[in-house]
Amino acid sequence: MAETNHPLKRLVTMAADDVAAWLFGGPVLRVSTRPGTLPPPPEELDSDLVFFVTLAHGREVILHLEFQGPGTKRSMPLRMLDYQTRLTTTYRNMPVHSVVWYVGGVGARAVGFDKLTSTS
Repeated sequence: MAETNHPLKRLVTMAADDVAAWLFGGPVLRVSTRPGTLPPPPEELDSDLVFFVTLAHGREVILHLEFQGPGTKRSMPLRMLDYQTRLTTTYRNMPVHSVVWYVGGVGARAVGFDKLTSTS
């Protein structure tokens, strides 16, 4: 892909406004670029439980369980996204099924100190 990657990036960058408008289905105000190099994960992520399960028909899957009580520093949706991404990239050929169990009076709408926000 290296031989096609650079020309494609250049072509799309030259027409970024049109490409963004096409992908978002309407006019856009502005398109800008920033460095595309993503930082490595800031720290190790310790999951509560990860089971490797062989189902009755022989398929192997990952069952990931998280127990969430009060006092988290990160919102659960962001943590679960991080767990899913890391498990999926580590075990590429195994489906990952994640479950959060809220305990101690904490509900699914609870967020950590970095409230999850959406711009959409």
